[in-house]
Amino acid sequence: MKIYLAIWEDRHSDSEAYAFSTLGKAIEWAKATVREYDNELDETLTPPMLRGGWLYYGCYSTEGDHIRIVEAEIDGEERG
Repeated sequence: MKIYLAIWEDRHSDSEAYAFSTLGKAIEWAKATVREYDNELDETLTPPMLRGGWLYYGCYSTEGDHIRIVEAEIDGEERG
């Protein structure tokens, strides 16, 4: 079963991951959360990010604090 992990990396705290059942719910949460810090988001997914499986990226600081979303399998099931 696929899930979507929103991984929050902020230099002021430990990284945290939040699980969502759909990509839409994950993106909605991520956008709402990062906009609490800054409305001027950098949401540009670069080719390396895309190759790394990132589905969303929202950076809300000049120091690189961000939330990214990746797809995962529950119980680490094989991809393919």
